[in-house]
Amino acid sequence: MRNRLFVLAALTVAIALGAHAQTYRESTLHTFTAANPVGTVTVDPSGNLYGALGWTKACQPGKTAEECGLIFKLNSSGNETVLHHFSTLANGANPVAPLTLDAARNLYGLTTYGGHTSSTFAYGLGVVYKITPQGKFSILHKFAASGLEGAQPTGPLTMDAAGNLYGTTSKGGNTSLCNNGCGVVFKVSAKGAFSLLHTFSQTDGESPEGNLIVDTLGNVYGTTVYGGPVQGPINASYGVLFELTPAGEETVLYSFLGDGENCDGCYPGYIVRDSALNFYGPGSTQSPDFDGGVLYEINTSESENFSYYFCPGVSGLCPNGAIASGQIVESDGLLYGTTAEGGGSDGNGQGVVYQLSPSTGIETVLYSFPADASQGREPRGISGDSQGNLYGTVSYGNGVPGGLVFKLTKSQ
Repeated sequence: MRNRLFVLAALTVAIALGAHAQTYRESTLHTFTAANPVGTVTVDPSGNLYGALGWTKACQPGKTAEECGLIFKLNSSGNETVLHHFSTLANGANPVAPLTLDAARNLYGLTTYGGHTSSTFAYGLGVVYKITPQGKFSILHKFAASGLEGAQPTGPLTMDAAGNLYGTTSKGGNTSLCNNGCGVVFKVSAKGAFSLLHTFSQTDGESPEGNLIVDTLGNVYGTTVYGGPVQGPINASYGVLFELTPAGEETVLYSFLGDGENCDGCYPGYIVRDSALNFYGPGSTQSPDFDGGVLYEINTSESENFSYYFCPGVSGLCPNGAIASGQIVESDGLLYGTTAEGGGSDGNGQGVVYQLSPSTGIETVLYSFPADASQGREPRGISGDSQGNLYGTVSYGNGVPGGLVFKLTKSQ
């Protein structure tokens, strides 16, 4: 188990912006008015985008309405096709994004709710589904009402080379532990055969909510938001990076420790892995000097670990963004992602899209969402295409339904 991070001093964002401010151009591809987009979008080789809208308050037990979420497709011009409406809890509700796309352009995904319901999970435990390119929807698996198979997934599916799907649930498993279970890691074949790979027990992690990475040997890597080997109020574990063998044997590779006032990378979510097998991901910080979140690096050889702090030492003013979260992308040694807050000349923007070089510690703000929320707020991660363009979603917030899909076009 590894539990230390080395700090690489962050250079000021103004230096990076001076050299790179014109690298990307932002445009709105599509606007929604009825419901908020969730997660980020998935891009196919032809430039089509796939994503999800969340449920509304009209989606409730016993009701039938097309208000439990939907899956959409946008062509490169932003024209929308609705691929599927979730109209009842029985068939899933509140889809998770990003979606998973195979070589034949079948879509696979999860819903946080719906499927089987129980007294503990009145809105359901979630489903695994498939949508063909022709729009045919089918349920591959409904999580059992007992909760032992897991409940309420919040992260996306990952597909291996053989077409098997891997995912997590934030609750369920051993429901006598944590609050209605500490979560599980599962596997589903392309034909819907379900198997449970690992059930968390708090000391080895609790509530996995990000993505998974599957290597060529079948080992699975991921994070949990809570839990870990060190229990207690002082210097305790606030999430872990874990590894599972194909047989489901778990190793805690890294435990994120905090004492209530100081914590680097706690509550981890999404991760990426570079060609040198370093892991990167966003997390939270807890300290008087660094309160805007962090991007961490964990090297499996423990020879070089780094962390980049957003909004260091500035209370309430975060021009380089604050609260990094959602899907991140690694390309040619650079990291791309979003923050839910900050940006703008005064630091009071509605989030940013950033580029970060782990080797230098230099962050470049590629786009900052305006403080008036006219272009949305709280971007939920980033995805990219083969030309280097970036895509994401934002909602309007403050009780206003809807949001938009944006594109950052890379300058030639």
